[in-house]
Amino acid sequence: MASLLFSADNPLVEAARARRRLTPVWAVFLLVPLVTITTFEFKQALTYWLLFSGYPSPTEEPGRAAAALVVELLVGFAAVVFLLWLWLRFFERRPFSTLGLERTGALRKVLSGALFGLLLTAATALLLTLLGFVVVEGKAQGPVGLAALGGVLFVAVGWAAQATSEELLCRGWALQTAATRYGTPVGVLFSSLVFAIFHLYQADVGLLALTNLFLLGVLLALYALYEGSLWGVCAFHAAYNWTETSLLGFDYYGEEAAGGVLLNLRQVGPDVVTGGGVGVSITGGLAQTATILLGIAILLLFVSRRPTATTATMKNRVR
Repeated sequence: MASLLFSADNPLVEAARARRRLTPVWAVFLLVPLVTITTFEFKQALTYWLLFSGYPSPTEEPGRAAAALVVELLVGFAAVVFLLWLWLRFFERRPFSTLGLERTGALRKVLSGALFGLLLTAATALLLTLLGFVVVEGKAQGPVGLAALGGVLFVAVGWAAQATSEELLCRGWALQTAATRYGTPVGVLFSSLVFAIFHLYQADVGLLALTNLFLLGVLLALYALYEGSLWGVCAFHAAYNWTETSLLGFDYYGEEAAGGVLLNLRQVGPDVVTGGGVGVSITGGLAQTATILLGIAILLLFVSRRPTATTATMKNRVR
């Protein structure tokens, strides 16, 4: 099983060998925060200072708030892609597609990744519900149910952009950088650490939340290596965020989702289990720890039951 995921010929790792110059691993720790801060300031200034002249209220202006969120996330995505493209083009001197964006089987991977992300988040919500730690809020600040369907679908575009930018940095560039120097297992751990640190600039991210983010990074890295590309993990990440906020209605960083929610759920149990209503929401609780570990176990079990198909896929992709 390990040979299938951690092979030196894994297509995701192999693709990085097209570079002329390899980025030092220490440079990733400097460049990821730099890209993150630069992108954050740029998207905030362009979206809320210039285009929307402030922060539209999800309660009073749900449509405008949804539009602002989508614009913000699209601008952030464009900035990350541009900065990363510059680095790959002029320093490493390799095509942007070598981050794991080859077209073979892309649609299938996107659909399966989105389903995986949706089910993992729903499993956490189900576990919390069975424990009696979830209630339906009686009054919402914005549209709920079918009245919110348009907004819920619209903001999915923004979540897709945001998730893809993080995956390009972490499961693409960071994983490849460490894996090509020190081996794929180190690449998994390094990219997961970068992913957890990536969220430190966000408020109320405690030790348990950082641990869960690291474990989620491991799950995503293993999934990317299993498929040999980023398409599935980009869709997984987008569906994970969208399900938690727009579909289930859990507060994200203490705020309700812009554009409305299909369900309007709230955690009522101990924060250590539920994650609470601030920080990274359900990602900060032990219930999420359990479902992430379950996701890793399911993925490894799935790999062990399909060794022949996976090996054949790898050989064909590297060729």
